Amino acid sequence: MAFCRFCGNEVAEGETCACQSKSNGAGSKAVIIAVAAAAVVVIALVAVLMLTIGGSGKCAQPIKDCFTAIVEGDVDAIFDTVFTDDLKDELEDALEDYGMDYDDLLDEFEDEFLYEGFEDDLEDEFGDDIKVKVKVEDKEKLDEDDIEDLEDEYKDSFDIKVKIEQAYELECVVTIKGDEDDEEIDVEATVVKFEDEGWKIHIGSMENLLEDM
Repeated sequence: MAFCRFCGNEVAEGETCACQSKSNGAGSKAVIIAVAAAAVVVIALVAVLMLTIGGSGKCAQPIKDCFTAIVEGDVDAIFDTVFTDDLKDELEDALEDYGMDYDDLLDEFEDEFLYEGFEDDLEDEFGDDIKVKVKVEDKEKLDEDDIEDLEDEYKDSFDIKVKIEQAYELECVVTIKGDEDDEEIDVEATVVKFEDEGWKIHIGSMENLLEDM
């Protein structure tokens, strides 16, 4: 059984998830569906972190940044660990067709997932001065063919041409530690280095983050 790289639903081998077939050829609506589906998976990391309640190399930095942003309740920073500026611009243009903008989208996700009392619950579990550390246990550098496949994914899914300089598959241990308690989470993710924007978590690997955690 495989998993859709956009919404995380199970799909049979060789089949296409319904979330993609619905969005094919739909212009701006297709962009919103694809990006919003990826955004849901990113923000769902908050739920993973809440299950724990009741020095890394540069390539692993977006993983650390993502969990740090979750702990700090910063939705914009969470999105920054995954979305390039070009992808944000594409989303912004698509949202305009529906009378929304990027900030409206961030506000909706913040209201839904970073509930009132979120910070208090973190403090109750971990104490004060919560820090995030990432230790890379294993990494595999992807070759040129793999990188071309990743570039094609961005083009096919979001109609954006990107230039990826490097990419790694990482196995990491993320430690969330306060002055009262700590929690370790095993994480597997693909990270990509864009020509102009540095390291990001590859959108297609986000469902793997959830499965492993």
